[in-house]
Amino acid sequence: VDTSAALIEVWLRQDDDEIICTVVSDDESTYELDVDALSMRGAQREMTGYFIDQSYEPADQWQVEVDGADGPVETVRRFRPTRFQGQASNDDVAGDALDAAEFTADELLP
Repeated sequence: VDTSAALIEVWLRQDDDEIICTVVSDDESTYELDVDALSMRGAQREMTGYFIDQSYEPADQWQVEVDGADGPVETVRRFRPTRFQGQASNDDVAGDALDAAEFTADELLP
């Protein structure tokens, strides 16, 4: 995945028993990705995780474009390249703060 590009749109379409993922780049070129999930919600989580791992971040929420009798059959979400790739994640910062707090507490106890 080329993260030097601008915004991308990720389209998920439920077609019978499979979910199809189509990625649309800012130049309107498209490509498809395999989806392992069997439900639309599972596919949304899978693709969100995939693009976060590829140095993208969600630009908005999943939007329902076509709603069927059993729930959404087509959804879309935009992703943008991550802006702060060199910085620690919030989990790392929280973990470091927790480690520091434990170290300080250990020093204070007799």
